[in-house]
Amino acid sequence: MEDKYNILSLRVGLNGSQEFWTVIVDEFGSSVAASKIPDSILYSGPFGLEGMLANIINPFLDSLPLSDESYTSLFLLLQPFCLALAHKVRTYSKVSHLKYAIYRY
Repeated sequence: MEDKYNILSLRVGLNGSQEFWTVIVDEFGSSVAASKIPDSILYSGPFGLEGMLANIINPFLDSLPLSDESYTSLFLLLQPFCLALAHKVRTYSKVSHLKYAIYRY
């Protein structure tokens, strides 16, 4: 698996919520359940979480007009997805995974 999110190929205001939903579910495993998002998908940097924030979430919040026909459907998709992703990041601990690996050997 590449360390780059496929969602970064989509553009807010150009691609519809169905396209976003398909990519999110294919890539993250769920658009609503943190438990279904694998730890291995938590990338950082411009092609990971920071890139998604800069290229998807910020343009949605800052640039897409409320009157745009895709705003409501994207909001209803991205809001629970961001909550699930935030929960996953908050509960993920590299230290606990490292401790497990050390004690295992």
